[in-house]
Amino acid sequence: MKEKSNTQYPLLTEFSFNEKNGIFSLYTADFALYDAAIEIRCGNNRTFVLKNWKLICRENENEENILLEYETIHSSGKYFLSFSVTENEVDISLSVKLKKAFKNLEISYFRDAKTILPDHILARAMNLPGGKTKSIPLSGVKKVENFSAFDLILTREKDKQFHLSYPMNPEHFPRLEGTVKKQGGKHFLTLSAFTSLHNFSGKNITLPPLSLHVCSIKENPSFPEFSCKDPLAEKDIPSTKCAWNSWDYYRWTVTEEEVMKNADFIASDPVLSKHVKRIIIDDGWQYAYGEWVHNGLFPSGMEKIASSLTKMGFEPGLWIAPGIVECVAKIAQTKYDMLAKAEDGVPAMMFNCMERRGFILDPTNEDAHKFWYSLFERYAAMGYKYFKLDFLASMTQIPLAKDMTIPRGKYIPMLFDTVNKAVNGRAELMACGYPYLSGNPGAEAVRVGHDIHAKWDCIKANAADIVSLYPFNGKRWLNDPDFALCRGVETSDDPELNSLRPCLVYNKKEGGNIAAHQEYCLATSTENELEVLLSLVLVSAGIRTLSDNLPLLNASGLRLARKTVSAVQGLAAVPLDLFTSALPSYYLQRLPGRGFRILFINWTEEEKEFSLDLSHYGLPDIKGKDFWKEIPVKIPKGILQKILPPRSCFLAEFVF
Repeated sequence: MKEKSNTQYPLLTEFSFNEKNGIFSLYTADFALYDAAIEIRCGNNRTFVLKNWKLICRENENEENILLEYETIHSSGKYFLSFSVTENEVDISLSVKLKKAFKNLEISYFRDAKTILPDHILARAMNLPGGKTKSIPLSGVKKVENFSAFDLILTREKDKQFHLSYPMNPEHFPRLEGTVKKQGGKHFLTLSAFTSLHNFSGKNITLPPLSLHVCSIKENPSFPEFSCKDPLAEKDIPSTKCAWNSWDYYRWTVTEEEVMKNADFIASDPVLSKHVKRIIIDDGWQYAYGEWVHNGLFPSGMEKIASSLTKMGFEPGLWIAPGIVECVAKIAQTKYDMLAKAEDGVPAMMFNCMERRGFILDPTNEDAHKFWYSLFERYAAMGYKYFKLDFLASMTQIPLAKDMTIPRGKYIPMLFDTVNKAVNGRAELMACGYPYLSGNPGAEAVRVGHDIHAKWDCIKANAADIVSLYPFNGKRWLNDPDFALCRGVETSDDPELNSLRPCLVYNKKEGGNIAAHQEYCLATSTENELEVLLSLVLVSAGIRTLSDNLPLLNASGLRLARKTVSAVQGLAAVPLDLFTSALPSYYLQRLPGRGFRILFINWTEEEKEFSLDLSHYGLPDIKGKDFWKEIPVKIPKGILQKILPPRSCFLAEFVF
């Protein structure tokens, strides 16, 4: 079977499917995907290509839209395949009626399919901290580059794109993977699209459809917002209230006294008091994961703290990891039937973060939902109006649940349904460690960055994650880029600035890289480097959360904090070189009804010149100012130019 587009300017020039051997291909003027075959791997890990497909339906809605449906019978069951073909897109759907359930089943739309080489690859990570978004210029690949994503964009010649994506809220989590190899001076790219089902006992399975979309865009900020295939639902996003969070500075050493000290400082500051409206107590307040009662560092109790913060004009917030249970928690000792099981059917400690280990609550167990309801109802009743729910993706990785007929894609929506019923509109929810394909089952905000300490390597490593999800902000959820940190070697008078050694937990009696763990510090950034981090936070247009020991910031650090929280909220900035560079350096942010911001970032270790023709983006030649230095910015002949030192940025603001 071979289809050709009849449009005058076709993007998809040819699509073919060989019913006998099960191989399909698509071709455009700039891209191709070929040697793609529907495969299954079941039980004993043997792989089968599904062959001998029979056409059972062909529908032509018009000359440019063709629906093809096939079926085939394999020893494992009956498979149903459909292709929806238009001038610029192929949508693939697959469902199966199994003869029996398999302990392990992997179904691939294609495995190691070949494609024409792009100039750039953007692979958006499945979730954090489980993966990282990779922005890969092909010229930068020296040997091998592997990537895994929920959403993949291949770009050629800056404006020609091949987009592979799944819809949100799938029952089963799909994955896109790829490998770029350089051999003999040549690059080779292979792609895979598959769904793995582990211990799923259902026999009727419908995979999330895969969209293969080709398009041509212009290099300007109005290009289509590449997200997932299904339309982004417009939501009533809550106000982006600025906050202070205890984690980055205090971590597990946080105390009631230190929380209140920072709250008092904010309340007495003429600028911070106007903008910082939330105080969030992060990990370290509880007795143990799974036993969510205050420990000895919070002697007054959590209700008293919530009351005190509320009287000061703040919204109290609380960090909770709802799915994790440490061995010292009562649940692990007396309610172990609520815990997810290992392969042998016995509860096992399957969670590990910085050597802190725990069991995982079974999201298919009714008693777990009763526990969650009681937990969040209790703290919402105390006056907590914001909950940060962490380590959520860990629940989807459990080997055995009580009810394995429930697809893993439903686990997190089930949790949020229970939590939202418990808080009953009294609190907002933020999801952390969250599979992005879960969509938005009830969280106002989603973390889109790893822990982003005041360290240059952390700032640089997080940039692709923060900026690549810009289309989601304000539509799916509010993006949380992690903390807006202002402390560093030049911005703090703290004699214990780097006294915490969080990586000592990795030291073993057998030895190892003890020196690196001993020396790992959380705040080594210069003022220029902090301006890069804070500029990224501002142009992400999501949540702004301070996380320093604020009373110990010096005048420079306090200036950074004040300017960050008082800045005008814009729309999420478009990273103008997102599809051409490893780390975007040019950003354009709209300020609704007010103007725009331009951000240049020098990620390199050398001085670098930047230049941007504002007329190319339809921007007026108006006066502006340097946001951080508060000095006028000149635009000779409509071209904004700047020479930046290493590890620095330039943020210019133009107001109509």
